[in-house]
Amino acid sequence: MALPSVYQFLRLGHQQVGSSTQQSEKVSQMTKTISHQEPSTKLQKFGPNATNPLRLERKAAPIYGFSVILLALASCASAPDLSGVINSGVVCQTEPDCALGQACDGGFCTTSNDPDIQYLADSDGIIAPVEEGGTVPVYRGFQGGQHTYLTIRATGFESESAATLDVQMVLVEDGSNAIDPQTLEIVFSEIEPGVTEAAEIFVRTTGFASGQLHRKDAIVTITVTDVVDPSITASVEQTVFLFESGLP
Repeated sequence: MALPSVYQFLRLGHQQVGSSTQQSEKVSQMTKTISHQEPSTKLQKFGPNATNPLRLERKAAPIYGFSVILLALASCASAPDLSGVINSGVVCQTEPDCALGQACDGGFCTTSNDPDIQYLADSDGIIAPVEEGGTVPVYRGFQGGQHTYLTIRATGFESESAATLDVQMVLVEDGSNAIDPQTLEIVFSEIEPGVTEAAEIFVRTTGFASGQLHRKDAIVTITVTDVVDPSITASVEQTVFLFESGLP
């Protein structure tokens, strides 16, 4: 094969250089075209210096979580202290509907550490708590007078401690006193752990003849206060049905 002449060699080199130059110009033109294109949708939407909402979401998440924690702590700080208070689930209307050591709060019996007393009376030879509207027997004495007995069971009062007992009994029909308002001194004895009792306290009625208190409704109010520490006190008020023993 014949070797190319010098002229042909130079012509071939010129063509290759021209081809490379055209390719470089195409690349340059593409670069200019790209640089003059409109910004991308994301850049148009947010701007080159704008904050990406996705980043805001990522930043807001811990801030929101921290706010929830602060709200929870605030609610805990403002919540009432219910330690020592237990809802027994027993529905009540008045204190006597609840067991000893419980109070009627919001329609339910709740238990707490506050001192509490319970009014008991003789019922067919058995001393039992007097329910709201329950029967309290009245007895006739040898000299024609009348009397009744009451027993106080308590929590929050120490065994062998002395206490004052204030008792009132008022007839519902006319507001007269079935017994003279009086203050007695009693001494508690422990009958089980945490529970003390002062049993069968004699209370004389006020000048009623036999039969006058029979089948009468009365409101009994009892307050017991520790002699040594007057801050230890408890009261109960309830309606009772007086029934004179020996009468139908």
